[in-house]
Amino acid sequence: MKSTNNVLAWTHVTEVELVYKSKIKPSERPAVQCPREIYELLLPLWNHDVIELREEFKVLLLNSGNKVLGIYPASVGGLSATLADTS
Repeated sequence: MKSTNNVLAWTHVTEVELVYKSKIKPSERPAVQCPREIYELLLPLWNHDVIELREEFKVLLLNSGNKVLGIYPASVGGLSATLADTS
């Protein structure tokens, strides 16, 4: 597109909205209080066939009562590192 049409181009871009909807009742969500409980919660989410072959970065989402809202797989890397963009 020509630079004179930039305003027109932006009016034809679709907005994307991310919505969180849980099927789990708040009273049924697991709560974590210590690192060991977090470890036990996250360990089954890793593929044990490749756990020593690649780095993975997962985000544990908690509410203010330390109840788990969800787990987000942020990135998967190689043998020695994965990228975690904080911006």
